[in-house]
Amino acid sequence: MKSELSYVVATDTFETIRAVVRAVAEQTVRDRVELVIVCPSERELALDPAETETIGATTVVEAGTVVPLSRARALAIRRSSCPLVFIGETHSFPAPDCLELLMAAHSSGDYAVVIPMIENGNPEKALSWATLMLTYRHWIEPASRGEIDVVSTYNACFRRDVLLGFGDRLEAMLDYGSGLDVELRARGSRFLIEPAARLAHLNVAARNAWLPERFLAGRFWASTRSRRWPGARRAAYVLASPLIPFLIVGKAIRSPHWAHHRARMPRGTTGAVLRCAIATAAGEVTGYAVGGGRTPVRLAEYELHRTRYV
Repeated sequence: MKSELSYVVATDTFETIRAVVRAVAEQTVRDRVELVIVCPSERELALDPAETETIGATTVVEAGTVVPLSRARALAIRRSSCPLVFIGETHSFPAPDCLELLMAAHSSGDYAVVIPMIENGNPEKALSWATLMLTYRHWIEPASRGEIDVVSTYNACFRRDVLLGFGDRLEAMLDYGSGLDVELRARGSRFLIEPAARLAHLNVAARNAWLPERFLAGRFWASTRSRRWPGARRAAYVLASPLIPFLIVGKAIRSPHWAHHRARMPRGTTGAVLRCAIATAAGEVTGYAVGGGRTPVRLAEYELHRTRYV
């Protein structure tokens, strides 16, 4: 059967994505899925064929390095062969019917992106909930099926032709904070959330990791967002920086998502949201002031090896 959806994931070794590949191999439509693994080299990957034998097709893309991740993902998307592309991560795991439901949602209308419902993959820790609320709040319960204005660059299912339409800018548009959804909306694209399709996402929660990860995430987002801004606008955002944590916390705790999940959150989650917001804001100020520096390289450790930091 011809593959219909390319599931793209960047990694250093196969062991890093073994659990992800098992989740893809358990999909109800696994025979219609092309797994696209982008890695430094096929030798370093050390693919385990037994884990992929039930998947429709497996393509290995050698990138030399997978840092920055946006470059590796762009290369994998260009090498993929299906009309739909799901941009996965080493630390997110689709439920068995997730990809089937995303395919059906794309068939139901002219959508550039369909995003699944995101679930907390390590809900026992307050810092995990805090990070989830600050980064994936728009796509967690109690969202209902319908068109939305904001989509994530990762853990979302795109029409491949829409992504390739960015041409040489694809790599830049896959950066965190690039405003990909803003540009797609300006082109008239439509986005859909499909709550029946579910995906578990692991969040950094280890005490020795959450502070640098949140700082780096904030710096990366701000530096990407402002890379075309004039100096005066960046300076204005730096001057307004004392307000950023309050804005971040306010949006989180006033949201229906917070109210919906509050009873399940462990003790200390409110304080964790504040601490994460302060760390994120400090990163944003740095990004606006001096740019991203080596942030993509440093952040890649937490992105690729998330299971070490949960």
